[in-house]
Formats: sequence, C-alpha cells, structure tokens
Amino acid sequence: MTPPCHRKLKKANLNLKDVKKLSKELGIYALEVERLTQDASNREYFRVDTDSESYIFCYLDPKIGSHDRFIKISKYLEYGVGPKVVAFDLDLGITIQEDLGDHNLYSTWIWNVDAWHPLSDFVEGFYNDVEYVLDCFKETKFPKSLVKRVSLRKLQSQMETFQDIFLKKFLNIDLDSIEMKDEKKLLEALQKETIEKLSAQKWVNCHTDFEGRNILNPIAEDYKPWNGGMYLIDFQDTCIGPEGIDLAGIYVDHYHGITLPPDGKKRFSLIRWGGIQRNMRILGTLSNLYLENNRSFRLMDLPLIHENLVMLVPDSNKYKKLKNFFTTTITDKILMALQAVERNKPGSLVVPSPAADHKIYNSGLLEFFRANTAMILAAGYGKRMLPLTKDTPKPLLEVNGVSLLDRNIQKVLDADIENIFINTSYQSKKIEDHVRKKYKSKNISILHEEEILGTGGGLINANSYFTDDWILVINADIYIDIDMYKFKKELLSVPWCVKAILVGCRNPDHNKSGDFSMRRGVPKVNLKKNTHTWTGVSLIHSSVLNSDSYPEKCFDSWEHIILPLFKKGQVAAIEHQGTWLDVGTPERLELANQIVKAEN
Repeated sequence: MTPPCHRKLKKANLNLKDVKKLSKELGIYALEVERLTQDASNREYFRVDTDSESYIFCYLDPKIGSHDRFIKISKYLEYGVGPKVVAFDLDLGITIQEDLGDHNLYSTWIWNVDAWHPLSDFVEGFYNDVEYVLDCFKETKFPKSLVKRVSLRKLQSQMETFQDIFLKKFLNIDLDSIEMKDEKKLLEALQKETIEKLSAQKWVNCHTDFEGRNILNPIAEDYKPWNGGMYLIDFQDTCIGPEGIDLAGIYVDHYHGITLPPDGKKRFSLIRWGGIQRNMRILGTLSNLYLENNRSFRLMDLPLIHENLVMLVPDSNKYKKLKNFFTTTITDKILMALQAVERNKPGSLVVPSPAADHKIYNSGLLEFFRANTAMILAAGYGKRMLPLTKDTPKPLLEVNGVSLLDRNIQKVLDADIENIFINTSYQSKKIEDHVRKKYKSKNISILHEEEILGTGGGLINANSYFTDDWILVINADIYIDIDMYKFKKELLSVPWCVKAILVGCRNPDHNKSGDFSMRRGVPKVNLKKNTHTWTGVSLIHSSVLNSDSYPEKCFDSWEHIILPLFKKGQVAAIEHQGTWLDVGTPERLELANQIVKAEN
C-alpha cells in the first residue's frame, strides 16, 4: 500500500491534470484520465489509464468525509467480493481502486436478458448471482470494533426522516396539523410495527445501500447466469443489521419496482419490512440532498421509491386510510414539488437511468413537469350571443356572478400552470383591462389579433411564445366542472406518439352528430354519427404547430390541426362525465346560471 503524502489539497474539486499528478505521487503513472460520476455522498470518480491497466481514482473532500472505513472494510473482503484498494492518501481524501468496469446490475440485465430463452432461467440465475455476492459479504468476519450493530433507535430515526424531511420540508405536508392527526397516528403505528418486525429478523453484515448502482459486473458483456461475477462497491456504511434491508435492495428496486425472489413469497416478509425502512430512509435522504446541497440529480427517483413504499405497506384495514393518503395526497404533492424544481431551474430533472418502470407514475413525468403553459381562446365575436355581446365580449359574460373567462383562468391556475396566454380581437381592450386589474400577480399575456385568426390561427400565432412541449388549450366561452390538474396528469399515461389529448363528453342536444367516438378508450372519427363532442379543452404538443402547411389566414383548429392527427393515430381522449356547456347562445348562458345556482 502506498504511504500517504501528508499534505492537503487547496481546492475541493479536482480537474484531470490534478488527478494525473496525484496518481503519479501515489505510484500510478496515468497516461489518460477520464471523469466519471459524482455520487450522493459527494465522492468524485475518475478512470485512470496506465500503459498496462486502468484504475478508479476516487476523491472525497476530507472536510466532508473519509475513506478510512471503506479501506479498512475492504481488507477483510474475500477476492471477488469488492474492489481491491491499490493506493490511498487519507489526508488528501484519495483512494485508487481496482477498475471493475462500467457495467452495474442494470446494464448487465439489459445487455443479456434478450438473448436468453426461457426468460425464467435467466432471471433465476441472475438473482442467484446477486444473492451469492451478498451472502459472501454477509459471511465475512469483521472485527467487532469495525462493524458494529446498528441500534433500533437509529433505524427508527432513519425512517423518521420520511416525515421530518421528505413530507414536511420537501412536500410541505405537516403531520402535526389537526387535519393530519389520523395519518400521523397510522404512520407512527406502521413505523413501530416495522421496527418490531426488523428486530425479529436475523441480524447479519448489512451493506445498507445494496442496490443495482452499487453492484458491478466486469464481465457483463460475456455474462452467463449461475456463474457469479458480481462485485460490491460503496460498502463504507456496513453495519450489523436486519437481513431484510439488503434483500429489499435487490427485490425492491428504484427503477423496476418490486420483484418476488425466486422462492416466491417465502422471504417476502423479510423484504417487506426491510423495504419499508429502507425506502422511507432513502426518500428522506434524497430530498435532504436537494434541500441542503441543491443536488437534484436523484429527484426523479423519488416517484418510484414512493410507489414501492406504497406497494409494501400491508393491505389490511389497519393501514387502509394511510395507503390512501400515500396514493393520493403524497403522490400529487411529489408531482407538484418536482414540477416546481424543474420550473425554478429548467433542466434540473433528468430521466432516471435506467428509465423507471412506474405503476403510479411513468416515463411521461418530465413532460408533465414541463407542461406549464396554457392558451385561452377568447378572440371570437360572439354573434350568436347578441344583444348580450353588443357592449361586452363573450368571455366576460357572467355565470352566477363570475365571468366565463375568470372561471377558465381559475381552472388553468388549478392545474398548477403559471404561463397563460389569451388571444383577443373583438372588444379586446375590455378583456385586457379586466385581466390586468384582476390578475396583477399572475403571468398572463394578452395576444391581440387585428383580424380574427380562428382557433387554429390563434394557436399558430401564439406558438412563438410557447416554451413548453405541451400546451393546455381551452375555449374561453365554455362552462366545465373538470378537475384540470387531474386532466393534466393524463400526460403520465399516454403513449409517446400522442400529440393531442382531448376532453370529450356525450353528445349534447345541439351537437347530436358528435365529433368523435370512443371505443375501449380509443378515440376515432366516424364518417357519419359519433358518440362524443369535443368540449374545447385539450392538451396539444407544440411540435404540431410548427408545420408550414396551415392556411395563412383564419382557420379552425379542429379541421386543420386535430383531424389530421386523428388520421395519424396521434390523438388520445378522456370522457368528462360532469357538467359541460358550450355557452354560445343566451339560452345556454341562462342554463349555465341555473345549473350553477342549483349546485350551490
């Protein structure tokens, strides 16, 4: 082992020249240096190539932490369990380790799984190899002074970061409020039961961060299941703990959800309680990493970690209300919190690698977070509304004392959308004055059209102002009781090819022929009669507005934008089963007033 240099670095972050120079001082003569990654614990990794071998150079600022435990623990691991440390300097915060390659558990799976038939043979052998390296690690004899038993109190306090940091500080959910007293009591009961179950498990060497990122396979490209080949890294936090925690690291995955072990449900009880403790701890840790260090690179992992936690909570009447709280309130709060992060600093969120396979959430997360723009179409003349529209633009006509425009602006704001555009033409100044007076603190822009451009032309005219992929579009002259935030969440479930999502309702009397039909959830336009009418509410992908094929003057969005997308199979739709009215005539305005008064 190379002796330490007994000096300190003057800067926290290293460049490639620093790494080359320091490697040489530790006896490794680097020809090439490549920057790799920085992990959640602030370690920086570099690959150092010599004329014969490559090594991994790891730097950790000594002011933040130390490699000491990692080095000591590595001495006791058998060959083939973890990387060999070939040089180190604790004063400088440096270790140089055996290079185990770039393939972790996930890339090993992806690289090999498609070549194996039947799949069940590969899966069983794959998890056998993962458990084999875990078993070797568990059987390692460490000095009691080096690897100590974790206390039940510490396991409890780790779980409590779920409510103290993740819920309270990151999601702004205060369980100490009167409204949350039942949820707080149930959560405390779940955590108490978790500790009781963990204390009854077998206690072994516990890696505590045993997951796919920290399992490497140097022979991934030639991997054959049942032959081992897996190595552990990042074992510096090893303790004596319940065996279910590391097992949960294998079978409760942050990217692919929950997998039953090859022996079925036999060990699932171990995994369940280890997973509950582990996932609560990680939710607290990753949200704290962002709150304290502004590091957002793992925030996109939060949805599936939370989803896994939900799946692990027992399906008993005892926890029914708690699970409902997890799947409704917390799920929505996570989406809102992540959207706020992305909004405050675009590009902060990145798709997890490998991409997560969500049940509650899915790969549409980033598109959902970046759907922050709405267009309210308010430029029509309102001729059918005469004489009511002689001095008042139709969007400012009132339903039970609240204008149609105000109702729809509020719907958009309820969808957690900040950037709102309103196109105007007829009596535009009245609309502009109304908006400026009532919504001074909101980011609402008025786009005046000297000549009316139609619903399609208005969108094309506004397109240069749009910065988001998805635009929420709503007609100003409709009354609808839709939950617009819930509608926006449709972005989480539509196929990638979809470019428009429509809200439809069963045909009203004034449009008996309809606009499109729904069969098994799939929208289709029939030549003759259709079952559903478009409500004037939609999510439209801005890419479809970039075509040069649209008419230069006034045109309708249905005929020129939506129908062509139907022909390409790029439209999705939902059925709104509540109240909707196209308030296009004085009679329908009166009907809207009657409905709202009856509802109130």
